[in-house]
Amino acid sequence: MAAAISDAMKKEKGVTMRVLPTGTDISRMSVIRLHRAHFAAVGMGLYMAQEGVYDFGTRDWGPQPIRVAVTNWAKAGMIYMTAKDANIKTWADSKGKRFAWIPGYAAANVIGTAMLAFAGLTWKDVVKVDLPSFGAAGKAVVDGKVDAACCATYSAFNYELAASPRGIHYPPLTHNDEAGWARVLAVAPYYAKMMCTDGAQLDAAHPYEGGTYPNSNVIFYSDTDAELVYNVTKLYQELYPVYSKSNAPGITGYALNEIKPYFSWAVPFHEGAIRYYKEAGAWTAENDKNNQKMLERQRVLQEAWDQAIIQSSEQKVIDANFPKFWMTMRQKALEKAGLPVVYYPE
Repeated sequence: MAAAISDAMKKEKGVTMRVLPTGTDISRMSVIRLHRAHFAAVGMGLYMAQEGVYDFGTRDWGPQPIRVAVTNWAKAGMIYMTAKDANIKTWADSKGKRFAWIPGYAAANVIGTAMLAFAGLTWKDVVKVDLPSFGAAGKAVVDGKVDAACCATYSAFNYELAASPRGIHYPPLTHNDEAGWARVLAVAPYYAKMMCTDGAQLDAAHPYEGGTYPNSNVIFYSDTDAELVYNVTKLYQELYPVYSKSNAPGITGYALNEIKPYFSWAVPFHEGAIRYYKEAGAWTAENDKNNQKMLERQRVLQEAWDQAIIQSSEQKVIDANFPKFWMTMRQKALEKAGLPVVYYPE
């Protein structure tokens, strides 16, 4: 997607966007944090960064003041794909099955947590198999080493699995199961219902009743010049008719009519992006109200982090114990502010 958009910018506007490939959420965030790039295109690592959890819960990181410019709501499921021969017809059938776990890739692992939560299950109910990367996890399903792994339904691994002797199956996240969806959103507030038509064995006539989150998302830090953010947002939207003709899976999710219903989201938008969306007549007063709520959440998290740094120093908390120390303070601060905790100390 980034390559297609970069090509469109160069050919249509004479703007050069140099793409810096990186492999993890930490590395993607590091590049913009260190001002080696203006923005990053990321998945749900941006939410973990905002919350200061998992890899972002160490002294080196903490909650990050992330702002969204453009999201991508492709009609594809961001789920755990399962091998058909594993007989996971519904998520309740996951008990005892082998689920891929990628150390250091919280965004992918939480999707597994959400799929299990839909059926009232946890990781204790499955066999957790550690794998070194997202790619290795997808391949492991095809090779028969695990039964399920995180993938977008349009991922190459999904097509490979569908064509393999194992076959592919998408256990449904039935949209009218409100209790199941409440459990999903309790662990993944950025998730949303979606009738998925983009992916292996999926089309308009054969949709998957599932869920997704936006990917890839164009993000900036809060202190980025608003004019730059405005112009990047404008380029992504005005050049959509050009780059959407590419074969990049999921790229049509950048269309304004696709992202507009999700402006009231779990991460705040940058003021520069909001300016563009207001000019386009797509941003509402309700979106403004939600954005302010998300900004307040970030403020509460940042204040809690500042206190955690001070108090951990005073109490001589060693680095190995700091994440739990921080997560405890984070929980107390969010509860005091009347905000959802989502991630708890382990």
